[in-house]
Amino acid sequence: MRKTLNKLKIFANFATGRHIFDIYPSQVALEVTNRCNLACVICPHGKMTRPKGLMPFEKFRTYVDKTARHAEFIYLYGIGESLLHPDLDKMIDYAQSAGIYTYLSTNAMPMDEKWSARLLTSRLKSLTFALDGFTKAQYEAIRVKGRFETVIENIRAFLRLKKQMRRRMHVVIQTVATDETPGDAGQLTGLFSDAELSQVSQIRVKPFYDSFPERRDEACGLVRKCFFLWNFLFAYQDGRVGLCCVDYDGQTILGDLNEQDCREIWNSKRLRKIRRAYHKRRSDALPLCRTCRLPEISGFGSCMLLASSLVPTGVSRKLLPLYEKLRLRKLRPAAP
Repeated sequence: MRKTLNKLKIFANFATGRHIFDIYPSQVALEVTNRCNLACVICPHGKMTRPKGLMPFEKFRTYVDKTARHAEFIYLYGIGESLLHPDLDKMIDYAQSAGIYTYLSTNAMPMDEKWSARLLTSRLKSLTFALDGFTKAQYEAIRVKGRFETVIENIRAFLRLKKQMRRRMHVVIQTVATDETPGDAGQLTGLFSDAELSQVSQIRVKPFYDSFPERRDEACGLVRKCFFLWNFLFAYQDGRVGLCCVDYDGQTILGDLNEQDCREIWNSKRLRKIRRAYHKRRSDALPLCRTCRLPEISGFGSCMLLASSLVPTGVSRKLLPLYEKLRLRKLRPAAP
C-alpha cells in the first residue's frame, strides 16, 4: 500500500508540474558495473570517459537499504554488462529479500554453464536476453565483439537448464527494431526449438532510441514530459545519482547515495528546479534532454501512467511488449 501511494504521489506531481508531495523513486537502477565485453554500435559505452569499475557488494547493500522502503522495481544494470560482476547473484538475492522486484538484462556472451546455474538458483524474478539481429551478419554488425553462434548457444543452454530445474522465472528474448532489423518476432523464434521456447515468457521487439542524444542537432526532445525525472533513480557504479540512464557520462549529477538519503536527493531544490524547467519545456535549462527521443518513443501518456501507478511494476513490465508493438506501428512511417 505504501508503495502504491508513493506512485500515485509521483503521478500527481508529474501531472501538475508542481511539488505537491514528497516523493521517492518507485524504480531504481543500480549500475553494478560499467565494464562491458562488447562494443555495440547502438550503445554509448565506447564514448564514456568516467572511470570503470565494480560496485562493491557492501555499497550495493547500502544503496538498496536507502531505496527499498518505497522502490518496488530494481534494474540490476546500467552502462555495462552485469555478468562481469562476480557478486551479481548475491546482489540479486539481497535486493529481492528487501522486497524489490529484481530485473536483469544481459547480452548473454559471458553466460556460461556456471552463470546459468547461478542465476537459476538465485531469486531473480525477470531476465532479458538482449539479442539484436536475426542472422550472424546482422547481430555482429550491431553487437561488435560478440559471436552470434556463442550467444545463441548460451541462451539455448540456459533455457534447457531452466526446464530441467523447473524454475519459474520471467524470461524475455529481445531485439531492438532498427532499419536493418525491422522487428519480425517470427525470425527470433525460428532460432530456438519448441522445447526451448516453452521456457520463454515473451518475445520483445523494442523500439530503438538513439542513446547518443548529443549526436543530433535537431531539437526533438521536450515534446513530451519525461516521467523518468519523477520516478526513476539511476545510480552509477560509484553511488552517484545521475540525471537518467541516457546521461551515460555523468554530465548532470543529482546527488550521492554514499552521503545522502533517498528523500534528500529526490526532493532536493535542484531536482525540483529541473522538473519545473522540464514541465515548461525549457530546452535551454536541459541541454541533454533537448535532443533525446526517449519520451517521444515511450509515450508517457497520462492514462497509461495513471494505470501503471495502480498495478505492480513487475506486472506493467510484462505488458510493455504489447504497448511497444502498438507504439512501433504508430512511429513507423507508412509504406509508400
